[in-house]
Amino acid sequence: MLNKNSGFTLIEAVVAIFVIALIITGVFTLIQRTVMDRAFAASQLQATYLAQEGVELVRNQRDENWLNGDAWDSIDTSEIPSSVTISGKTFTRGVNIIDGPAPDKITASVTVGWTERGRNGEVKVISELYNWIYW
Repeated sequence: MLNKNSGFTLIEAVVAIFVIALIITGVFTLIQRTVMDRAFAASQLQATYLAQEGVELVRNQRDENWLNGDAWDSIDTSEIPSSVTISGKTFTRGVNIIDGPAPDKITASVTVGWTERGRNGEVKVISELYNWIYW
């Protein structure tokens, strides 16, 4: 036999709706965070490639200087683009050349920065370059 009072009460229904809404909110927050992290990781990868490109441009200048008979360590960083836009996102690139303790060594430090949905990112690549003719 069925009891007339066997249904859900209003309080039980409100609690059930609250729990379901809480679960759905958590799932959507997790999805949103995953999408943001994936976009940030993609930008970080692009920045890493741009930083490595900066080191390669310095290395190319060193080699061209040697081939042209110029001082191998006279690197002109103004020729390296300081701002690069990829897919509508702007990356800033700074190149710093540090003379080494030895006369045959310089250090190229390239820093690439960007902003992704309010989060700032930065990648730094450091490479030691040598006067390979000095050896």
